[in-house]
Amino acid sequence: MRKLSVLAVLGASLALAAGCAPQGGADDVCSDGPGSENIPREYSDTQLKRIEKLETRVAAIEAKLAAGGAVTSAPAAVAAPAAGSGVLPQIGPPNPAKNTWKCVKVAKGPRIDGKLDDAAWRKALQVKLVAESGGRLANDGAVLICHDTKNFYIAAICMETDMDKLKTKCTKRDEKVYGDDCVEFYIDHDSDKQDAVKFVVNANGVFMDFIRLRRGDGDDVTWNPTIKTVKLADRFILEIAVPLADMKIDYKPGASMSFNALRMRNKAGGRMFEASTWWGKINRIESLGKVTLE
Repeated sequence: MRKLSVLAVLGASLALAAGCAPQGGADDVCSDGPGSENIPREYSDTQLKRIEKLETRVAAIEAKLAAGGAVTSAPAAVAAPAAGSGVLPQIGPPNPAKNTWKCVKVAKGPRIDGKLDDAAWRKALQVKLVAESGGRLANDGAVLICHDTKNFYIAAICMETDMDKLKTKCTKRDEKVYGDDCVEFYIDHDSDKQDAVKFVVNANGVFMDFIRLRRGDGDDVTWNPTIKTVKLADRFILEIAVPLADMKIDYKPGASMSFNALRMRNKAGGRMFEASTWWGKINRIESLGKVTLE
């Protein structure tokens, strides 16, 4: 029944592409869909190209339906997130689970330029951060992840009503970036819940990385990420690539790790006034969610 519906719609589209629009009588309507003998035989070059594209789409949908697959629309091209809208953009599909997250494998990793307009991000699953306190957020945030078997890619979108008041005092690597407006990432590569790398990036792209233990901080680590930040009128964006080798992850399909992304908004005086998280609490590495590499 679904197949007939899909083909009927595309059949009508083919008819319209060819110039067969209803004129009020049965003889004037191309009603038999793709390949119909009723479709006029004289087309312009533009009409022929439109017909060829639609026929190709019909064939692809028929093949997918025959194989038992679901029909989905191709994602539209995504431009750079519009500034000033105040609305958290949906770049990739929403992550359907709560505390688990599939890290989609992409053929080509995104360019780290802070624009989030690459095809990779349109495939990556997106999570919306929630208030760690359980209340309502004043400023929304979202995170996307994907990988290309060599690098782990992270994008964070942080909506902000007071862009001119962002706290970004830290200017050097491994300063106490967690006191700035920042996003923290916790990565426990073997999910032992004993220690994790805490990777923190502020709104200017300055970062720190170190071992976080169940109780207190541990040694420094030296990762080699590529980071780009962009500030717009109502948000700042982080785009990050971390080598899987730095994370001590040997890629294979189904490899997993414990993970969390947690945004910190800080006042000029240094007191945190809003924290939002995917799954887990500040510095609680035993509370992390699970990420599985596709």
